Amino acid sequence: MTGPVVTVQATSAAMLAAWSSGRMPDVELVCPDTWAVAMAIPGEHLTYSLAYLIRGADGRVHVVDPGWDSEQNFAALGDALALIDRSLRDVATVTVTHFHSDHFGMAGRLNRECGAEVAMSSREQSALSLMEANRPSAEDDARQLDGWGVPRNRRPELEAARSRGPAAPRGAADRLLEEGDVLPIAGRQIQVVLTPGHTSGHLCLVDSDNHVIFTGDHVLPTIYSGLGLGGATETNPIADYVASLDCLAPYDQFVVGPGHEFLFSGLAARRRELADHHLRRSSEVRKLLEAAPGLTTWEIAARITWTAGWENLRGFYVLSALAQISSHVEYVRASGSPQASDGT
Repeated sequence: MTGPVVTVQATSAAMLAAWSSGRMPDVELVCPDTWAVAMAIPGEHLTYSLAYLIRGADGRVHVVDPGWDSEQNFAALGDALALIDRSLRDVATVTVTHFHSDHFGMAGRLNRECGAEVAMSSREQSALSLMEANRPSAEDDARQLDGWGVPRNRRPELEAARSRGPAAPRGAADRLLEEGDVLPIAGRQIQVVLTPGHTSGHLCLVDSDNHVIFTGDHVLPTIYSGLGLGGATETNPIADYVASLDCLAPYDQFVVGPGHEFLFSGLAARRRELADHHLRRSSEVRKLLEAAPGLTTWEIAARITWTAGWENLRGFYVLSALAQISSHVEYVRASGSPQASDGT
């Protein structure tokens, strides 16, 4: 998930300053009775995710995307709750936008230790269950690299990167969410909007009373999220993602609480920028395939425009790039690629 700095408006100077300097931000008030809490992510990719604490009218606390399961994060969550005069025993529910470990990871622990009910979309639960039942073997991984046309001299690097990555998550939700469902939070009307693309069952949460939308990894202020990162799907992640961006148009004037980085406004422009980015990439892929239909995924990726430059990508970022190009190839071959608009 990489991308350049883009033109959005940070709604918290403190969070923007922390992100700009590579620091973990302090607990931040998002709107009445709602706080953002940074949760550390181990490894080399991203420093932290953002969890959200929502306090209901009855005093119970509801957590969105609790973050990576670690002692550090469990303690950080406890400290954040203490700041709002609550404790872990007040946590009633955990809702996850998607099942990646930096969002879903601590949900099971909060369920076991606090009795919190865990909720995710029914489509995400189905995808998670399918992944648990069909975990890829080393041979499966090798076949994928072969299919992508990865050169032999790059195989050890990518195999090592894959082995260092997080284990596929495990777990089941107590509550399955559908489009339009309202979270069970006393005195609050926070509604589910299904936004597949990053994963097949990704969801966003809309707090219309306070004009805030929690977007998980669907819309981030400076990062272009990877697509199709939730296992095999019957639909194409590129098409799903572009359509899901359109679904957020009613909330263009809302403050965005993303899954990483910082709170921001400017959703309309950011949606267009994200759609244009992916449609331009599909257009690049289409032109390459029209000129040389037999190109491998690796050969296409090497000819595509990358912000950091293809030659500078290593390890995890190469794997992510190849997965994205594979989805774009499927999208182009299935239905062609619309031209990106000229605007941002």
